[in-house]
Amino acid sequence: MRLKMHSQITVIFLGIFAPTILGLLTILAWSDRAMMLTQWWHGWPFVLGSIVLAAVVMDVAAFFFVTRPIRKMAEIVRGIATGDHQRRFRWPLRNEIGDLARVINDVSDQIQRRMEEVNTHRSRLEAVLLSMSDGIMVVDRHGDILLVNQALKAALVLPDKPEGRKPLEVIRNVEVQGLVDQALCMTGGVASRELTVLWPKERVFRVHATSVRRAQHVDGAVLIFHDITELLRLETMRRDFVANVSHEIRTPLTNVKGYTETLLDGALEDRLNARDFLQIIMDDTNRLICLVDDLLDLARIESGHLDLTRSICQARALVDRVFLEIQPMANKRGVALNNHVPENLPDLDADPLAVRQILLNLVDNAIKYTSCSDAYVNVK
Repeated sequence: MRLKMHSQITVIFLGIFAPTILGLLTILAWSDRAMMLTQWWHGWPFVLGSIVLAAVVMDVAAFFFVTRPIRKMAEIVRGIATGDHQRRFRWPLRNEIGDLARVINDVSDQIQRRMEEVNTHRSRLEAVLLSMSDGIMVVDRHGDILLVNQALKAALVLPDKPEGRKPLEVIRNVEVQGLVDQALCMTGGVASRELTVLWPKERVFRVHATSVRRAQHVDGAVLIFHDITELLRLETMRRDFVANVSHEIRTPLTNVKGYTETLLDGALEDRLNARDFLQIIMDDTNRLICLVDDLLDLARIESGHLDLTRSICQARALVDRVFLEIQPMANKRGVALNNHVPENLPDLDADPLAVRQILLNLVDNAIKYTSCSDAYVNVK
C-alpha cells in the first residue's frame, strides 16, 4: 500500500514536469543559438536531478503529512468499531487533517459515554431482575430466551445457561410456549394464565406476559412467573376449615334448637326428662363456646397478637382437667383416656390456658378419628 502510494505520487510529478522539459528541449533544438543549446544540454542532468529530488521530497512530505495520519485515523476508527474507545489521535497542525482528527476524537468520546450509560442501565436492570423473588423470563422477537433470573431457575430447576433456547426446551410445558407465542403476537396489553408445572414437583404459577415494542415493531416479550402454590394450598385449607367449623357448629345448634322445642312443647313438665334435656343443651352450649374460643385463638395467632400469660403449672393436673372436659365425648365413642404423665414431673413455666387448648385439640382429634371401639388415648 505504501509503495503503491509513493509510486503514484512520483508518477504524478513526473507526468507534470516531463512534458515541459521535452517541450523546452524541442524548441531549443531548432534555435540558432547552438551555443545556448550546448550550454543547456550540459546542464540537463542537474535539472533532471533537481526535478526527481523535488518529487522525492514531496513524496516523503505527502507520506508524513497526509498518508501516515490518514492511515492512523483509519486504524483508530476500526478500533472504535470493535469497541476500543481509549485511543486518540493528536495532530499539532490546524488544517483539514487536524479538523478530521478532532471530529474522530469527539465521536469516540461520545460513543464511550453512551456505552458507559448503556452498560450502567443494563447492570441496574439485570440487578433488579435477578434479585426479584418472582420468576422472570425475557425472550427476543424470535422467541429465543435472552434472560432468566435466579428465582425461576431455582423454582423449575432450569439449566445454568438457557439463553438462546426455546422456552419449551427448558421448561417442557406447552402452555408456557403458547403464552410466549401469544405475547409476541400482541400489540399491547398483558396476557395472564395459570399454569401447572409437574416437574421437579407440582407447582402452580400465575404467569403474566407482555410484548416489548420498539419503533412500532415487536422486539421481544417479558414473562413474570408468580408462584401461587402456597396461596392455593392455604385457600384450600381455609375452605376446608370453614366447612368443618360450619359442620361442628351446626350440630350442637341443631341439638340445642331441637331440645328447646321439645321442652317448649310440654316436656318441661316432665322433670326427669327435662333435666336430661337441659344437660344436653348445656353440653352443646359449652361445645359452641369452645369452638368460638378456638376461632378467636386462631385469629389472634394468624394476626400475631396472641398474648400469653405465663405462670407455674403442673402438667399432670392440666391433662386431668382436659380429660374431665372431654370425658363425655370419649364415653360416647367407647374410648378410654389414660393419663401417664409422671407425678414427679417438674412444674411448667407456661400459659395454662394455651397448654390446655393444645392438649384439648390433640385429644379431641384422637377421639374423633378413632374408628374402632375399645380404643384408648394415652398422654405421656
